[in-house]
Amino acid sequence: KQLPYSAPPPAEPKKPTPPAEKKAPETPPVANGSAPLSLEAFQAEVETEHAEEAAAPLPEIDEKQLRAALEKYLPKARPAVRGILQNADIALEDERVLFKVASTVSANTLLQELDIMEFLRAELKHPKLIMRAEVDPEKAKANLAPKRAKPLTESEIYWRMKEQNPLIDELRKRFDLHFDQE
Repeated sequence: KQLPYSAPPPAEPKKPTPPAEKKAPETPPVANGSAPLSLEAFQAEVETEHAEEAAAPLPEIDEKQLRAALEKYLPKARPAVRGILQNADIALEDERVLFKVASTVSANTLLQELDIMEFLRAELKHPKLIMRAEVDPEKAKANLAPKRAKPLTESEIYWRMKEQNPLIDELRKRFDLHFDQE
């Protein structure tokens, strides 16, 4: 008896094929028309480029140039970043751009905004420029909400009034006034 659904008959075992001769991998043509580079030649070329970049003198930057570059960046910035940049004190220390801001949130926002440094490096032609953001304690104090004065009790109000006008005590005695708390 044969079942209506059955597995196909077993296939013949495959015979191993003899290994083919190994061919050298084809190298894709290079876009500029030069011969393809080996890995060692490519690494040597990269090292010479890095050495040339390190040997090339970097332009001197002053704060006036830095502020002008930041003014160009402001229209491209997000509104929150724009506000932080407009309120920050900006200083230049060697190859560092120092932003002094009012809060750690502002400092972290600036540090996460990578476009600022990309723009400044390109605009000032200084690829080694680094950004640093610090919280300025004086700006942080100005940023805090003022402390609310606690309400005065009736006796505290009375003593303050008595300091300004000693006749208040005579008035209290004449009308036999007492505080609710006493």
